[in-house]
Amino acid sequence: MISLAKIKNINTKYLSTGIIVLTALFFMLFVYAPLEMYFYNQDDFWFDVYTLLPVLCVLFFGSLLVSAAVITIICIFLPQLYKIVLPVCCITFLCTYIQGNFMVGNLPPLDGTEINWDDYSFGRIQSVVLWIVITALFCAMLKIFHMDKFCKAANVVGICMTLMLLVTMISVCITTKGYVNKIDAAVTTRDEFVMSEDTNFVILLLDSIDSETLYDMLESHPEYSETFEDFTYYPNTMGVYPYTLHSIPFIFSGVWYENEIPFQEYNVNAYKDSPFFELLEDKGYELDVYEDEMPLLDRSILRFSNVINKQYKINSFIDFAKWEVELVGIRYAPYDLKKRCIFNRNSFLELRDIDDDYTPFDSSNPSFYEALQEKDITYSSTKRFKFFHLEGAHIPFQYDKDVNFTEGGTYESSVEASMTITQAYLDKLKAAGVYDNSVIIVMADHGYSVTDPLGFDRQNPILFIKGLGEHHEMDISNIPISYEDLQETYVRLLNGGSGGNIVDYREDSQRERRFLYYDFEDYMEEYIQTGHAFDDDTMEATGNVYVRDRG
Repeated sequence: MISLAKIKNINTKYLSTGIIVLTALFFMLFVYAPLEMYFYNQDDFWFDVYTLLPVLCVLFFGSLLVSAAVITIICIFLPQLYKIVLPVCCITFLCTYIQGNFMVGNLPPLDGTEINWDDYSFGRIQSVVLWIVITALFCAMLKIFHMDKFCKAANVVGICMTLMLLVTMISVCITTKGYVNKIDAAVTTRDEFVMSEDTNFVILLLDSIDSETLYDMLESHPEYSETFEDFTYYPNTMGVYPYTLHSIPFIFSGVWYENEIPFQEYNVNAYKDSPFFELLEDKGYELDVYEDEMPLLDRSILRFSNVINKQYKINSFIDFAKWEVELVGIRYAPYDLKKRCIFNRNSFLELRDIDDDYTPFDSSNPSFYEALQEKDITYSSTKRFKFFHLEGAHIPFQYDKDVNFTEGGTYESSVEASMTITQAYLDKLKAAGVYDNSVIIVMADHGYSVTDPLGFDRQNPILFIKGLGEHHEMDISNIPISYEDLQETYVRLLNGGSGGNIVDYREDSQRERRFLYYDFEDYMEEYIQTGHAFDDDTMEATGNVYVRDRG
């Protein structure tokens, strides 16, 4: 039984300081940090702030209540230990604050890349030095000042820091429009294999497939020439950005993004004002866009028949909360704990659910490949446009050539899996009698470099094109193509043009093609390609940079 005398002797000043510090710590970790990351990266997440807030409230209040109960028990029964626990809480708060806000310049990616932690060893040194220095400073303070003065200082710092984080969070929310409620819309598999008996226009986008790599594989895989019979292959193709985020809106709109406006505004406009989509609709096409990261911020997105007026829901609250904690940990945790926080941020997509007969579209290779084998083509009299964004050869490399999961996957085996899927899809269209009446583009959003996966060499994506009714051996054209040409290409193909006649350039044409490179999307550098698309040596920096103003 708890001694009444012990309760009466509890030092409420010390206890209140502990609660204030814990409140500041958990507010930073479970409210400020996840909201700030969401506000600055809204387009990376399918959910909005109103879906996120209940999860954060549970994390914040749950952690605070449990921790407050623990330190209260320690304060009552082990007051001498409490005098150690309290400074430890203060040290933890200050170190995690510094770690998460000032030591974030060299963090590993969360896109499934296999991480070599030796590349981030300097971060470990920084982290260890930080914790040692702060701990030493606190020990010195406790020797110089009485515990009462220490508590007063901790109270002031804890309250002021919490208020500062609150004001910063509100400011970021306003400037990024993080308060905007994403509309009730879900990208589903509806009409995935409905094809027109009249005319179809199909774009199969296979993520991260590098054209130079595939070109080199043609010699060891002669069957790929059979896969792409009737197509023209353009190995000398320049993409426009090194990553998916900006590439796909450009593919739809033909409009460059140069950090002049918030990206989510540009992204919404790319879907809403695309001249390509307007032309398709004018010609009577029904639009189906299977892109599980399209912006759900404007009701114009409902123009796509597979986007339904239903709200996504979280199918596992526990997993969602767990991944939010890990997402925060990769920034705020000490170096040696960051390794336990690594996960693929695309895993959030697995937590979507909707109350409907249709399931959310899943861009993973096995999901689409399984659907190809299980579902039948059905027919419509209305012209259909289909855009599929599939995982392709994106990291992590986890497939063999037969699209089976394997621990020994490589970039090349993921390319092979992508070709297996492409072959299966084209065979399905042929068997259903809708291949000849379909314009088909097989492309990538950007290229990839095995030797430097996070580096420069991503400017050369694959591009294969087949017009209506084309029949011939695979043709290879080294015309200098750029994704800037896509809008003109779409028009020619919609007007009955062939896949070998998409621009007026010739193979010997001298041409400068633009590419905006970035490691971090806030800072883009302009390059001009003066030679073959895959040649890094002929990529020339213009000196133009485009920096995002975050307000």
